Amino acid sequence: MSTKLLFAKEYGWEATEVSTVLAKIPTLEVVEILREKKSFDSLRPEQFDLILTYGPHIGSMMPLLKWLKQSEPTKLPRLIWWLNENIPEIEVWKQTKFIGQLRMFFDQYIEDQTLGKSNWFDKLGHRYRILAELFWLQQQNIPLLVATTSKRRSELLSQLKFNSIHVPMGWGPSNELGFDLNLERNIPVVWVGSFPKIRSRRVKIIKPLLKELEKRNIQVELYTKNLTGQHRTEVLNRAKILLNLLRHPLDYTGHRLILGAANKALLVSEIMVDPMPFESEKHMIQVPVEQLAEKIAYYLKHEEERKKIVDAAYDLVMNELTMENAVKQVLREAGVNHFGSKVKS
Repeated sequence: MSTKLLFAKEYGWEATEVSTVLAKIPTLEVVEILREKKSFDSLRPEQFDLILTYGPHIGSMMPLLKWLKQSEPTKLPRLIWWLNENIPEIEVWKQTKFIGQLRMFFDQYIEDQTLGKSNWFDKLGHRYRILAELFWLQQQNIPLLVATTSKRRSELLSQLKFNSIHVPMGWGPSNELGFDLNLERNIPVVWVGSFPKIRSRRVKIIKPLLKELEKRNIQVELYTKNLTGQHRTEVLNRAKILLNLLRHPLDYTGHRLILGAANKALLVSEIMVDPMPFESEKHMIQVPVEQLAEKIAYYLKHEEERKKIVDAAYDLVMNELTMENAVKQVLREAGVNHFGSKVKS
């Protein structure tokens, strides 16, 4: 028996890796849409058993959610919200709930006025918007499964009576996130990520860190924009260490953990509250900020120890943390228990 699934992809973040895995499961009948283009207007929710959405979800989810509410209550399909975006701490949310609700109001106003939204406005307060939309779904009694790449946030959502599971971010099936090219590792340390123009937390940390590393004659290459695809893979394959700093002390950075592991660059990070399933000293290194320079210097001098850790991380990503395993874990939780004897070619 097949399962009819509507895959609502984020416009600008089309989740091709997830899409590729879904297409190879013979027991699924998959229809794909770009949810921000309202390409679901010609469809009815009752046509599907499951609705899946995956991505950072920077844009408003309300058009899709309101479309879903058009279904008769007894025929509502189950919505799987696969969230790989950081969201505000629940304690903060309780104090500032109005921010998310205000964000939803502006989204609705703009939709009613048929105005286009600029990129910066889409991103403004989007983490609060996500929580507001989740609570709206809860109030509407829509069957909901929230899968998060962060174990800690899944536990927090479960405390608030959401049906939430932890599903680590997956690698593959393409090489978009990189793989081992066996290149000469001639970059000691690399940073990949943005630094806001304002004096952000990352900027406050990295400035003194760079000075400390300079004293130790350790080179750091900074890539703050437009490093993607094959170029990013080549840079990370030339790097011995990938530096990780957090926007917020409680953020989850699964994407950078996967990037380091897949390209065999040792991830050295400040302390993360939620690195699962990566383990410190086994798959990566995490220490307090004031110890980062010392640890970086240590692993640049001890190549065998560095290689042992990156080999373990590479094995974890290539054999366990695959997108195929992640997709099947989500679908099993949603009630899909048969994936066929073999995937489609």
